[in-house]
Amino acid sequence: MTSLRSKTLIRFITIIACATLVGCAADGAVADSVNADAGVDATAQDTESTEDTTAPRDTSNLPDTQTPDAHTPDTTSPVPDAGDTATEPDSTSEPDITTEPDTSQEPTGATCAEAVDVTGGAVLTGRSTAGAGNNYNATGDNCPYARQSGGDEVFVLAPQSDTTYEILVTPIGTGYLPIVYVRADCNVDACTEGSKFRESNNAVRLTNVLVPGGESHFLIVDGDVTGTDGDYRLEITVQ
Repeated sequence: MTSLRSKTLIRFITIIACATLVGCAADGAVADSVNADAGVDATAQDTESTEDTTAPRDTSNLPDTQTPDAHTPDTTSPVPDAGDTATEPDSTSEPDITTEPDTSQEPTGATCAEAVDVTGGAVLTGRSTAGAGNNYNATGDNCPYARQSGGDEVFVLAPQSDTTYEILVTPIGTGYLPIVYVRADCNVDACTEGSKFRESNNAVRLTNVLVPGGESHFLIVDGDVTGTDGDYRLEITVQ
């Protein structure tokens, strides 16, 4: 009987012990689960902390440390003010050379073919029969007869309408005795006008010399005596 109670007590203790052990085991499992959860949470927290540290920082409040814009200096040459664009003289250009009139092409008055035109009137100085050819003589009709004549020069009167002229030949210097006469045709000795009458200064004058329009009459300045030639002034006035 006593042995039966003892066995029964032992079983009871054993059951209680087992129950206790099971509860402890369960509590341990729960604790392990809690700890595991805590580990997971800690890991999550660590992960979150790690993720947070990898997230970009708010740099809005940080000083601007950007590298300044490397501005390339403008090397373009400045365009000068329009007022300063005056062209410098080209020192390589040759200076302008004024061309003198080619007097070699002007009538010389040596003959009727080269007569100097005085149709519109003229005052000519510096003329001279010195060295001129003795091409014409005043021995025809209406001419101022001269026994001999010297060098001569020829001028032409060729008006478009009837024109009357006054002609004055004034010698320059002494020794020259001019005569003057007009021919309608240089190939004919006859004269339309002529004179060798001299004024006080040996000047010779013709007045009322009529030249019909459309015609050419030739005025010849000559010398009265052989070898008589010199400088003179010629005045042609349209009346």
